[in-house]
Amino acid sequence: MANRLFNIRGILPIPAGNPVELQVFGLHTSVFGSKLTPMEHEPLVRDLATGVLYGQQWHFTSDMFAKAEEVPLEPRKDLQLIERIVGRVMAARTFSGKVPGMGTEDLLTTLLISVDNPL
Repeated sequence: MANRLFNIRGILPIPAGNPVELQVFGLHTSVFGSKLTPMEHEPLVRDLATGVLYGQQWHFTSDMFAKAEEVPLEPRKDLQLIERIVGRVMAARTFSGKVPGMGTEDLLTTLLISVDNPL
């Protein structure tokens, strides 16, 4: 088993010791390009001990103007999966800081994951 460190945009109050699944999706981030950019700082995270799903609005709807009560509980089916990671949280931290690679101030969660199956 290998340990991987993830800096994730948002607050994910997942206790150390809980099993988790992270799904990194790719998005088309350029207007004219067809290359998918892995959204590694915005994975969809499921706490497998509680079933709670943590994600960004775009994980659930392509309508960025949708009201919270209109956003589905399940993620979109049309997202392009780049990587799926299953493991156990070894350490967790939340703080306000700069988003890696983006330079903007945001709420962040750092998870140290002991990876069971790097897929």
